[in-house]
Amino acid sequence: MALLDANAVNPITLPDGSLYRDTVYLKNVITHPRMEIGDFSYYTHSGPPEETATILAPFLGHGVRERLVIGKFVQIARGSYFITSSANHPMTGFTTYPFRIFKPETFGYKDLPVRTRLSTTTYGLAKTRQLCREST
Repeated sequence: MALLDANAVNPITLPDGSLYRDTVYLKNVITHPRMEIGDFSYYTHSGPPEETATILAPFLGHGVRERLVIGKFVQIARGSYFITSSANHPMTGFTTYPFRIFKPETFGYKDLPVRTRLSTTTYGLAKTRQLCREST
């Protein structure tokens, strides 16, 4: 018998044999096209599993350019979430009010300047190793 089951949705079994439903393996409940999740990374929240991506990364909509990468064996605490670059307000206009969020077709959303480099936010073991190498 394997110590961990990478295919489980709820990885915690309580002493009475029932599953603890608030904790989920992210890879097995998130199908968001802009999120990449490693094995055994988990998150705890009280919502339905199908809402996990929206709760964890509320500004990572399906039409955004950036992506969120979470490596293997990452633990994310209840109440935590990721603020991706899509949450930023425009800084180049006469105001920072995000008009394009509320009615994109009115303000030429597709024509507004955006960062040309694809943004990726990475969390997990690979990022930790990179940061350790950079600090030595």
